[in-house]
Amino acid sequence: NIGGAEEISIFDLACRVLHVTGSPSPIVRVSYEEAYPGGDFEDMRRRVPCTCKILRLVGWSPVTPLDDMIRATARFEEQAARTDARQLLLPQGSLPVLQG
Repeated sequence: NIGGAEEISIFDLACRVLHVTGSPSPIVRVSYEEAYPGGDFEDMRRRVPCTCKILRLVGWSPVTPLDDMIRATARFEEQAARTDARQLLLPQGSLPVLQG
C-alpha cells in the first residue's frame, strides 16, 4: 500500500465508500479506547503519503482515482463472496495436486 495524492480522513473515506457503492450501511464511530482496550496501540492521526521517492526510484506514480479504486474493491469483494477465494488468486486448474 503506497498511497495516493488525495488526503482523506477515515470518516470521509467511509462516507465516500457508502456513496460510491450505494451501501445503506451505517457508520459507527468507536473510540480508540473501545477499539483497542489494551491501550498499547497508537495510530497516526493524519497520513499524507508522499510518492515522490517511488517516482524517482522506479518511475511509478498513482493514476487511479479513489472512487475507481473503491468500485474495483467492491467488485472484487462481491466476486469473492460468490467464488472460492483460491480461484481469484490462481488461474483455473493451477492448484497443486498433493499426492500421498
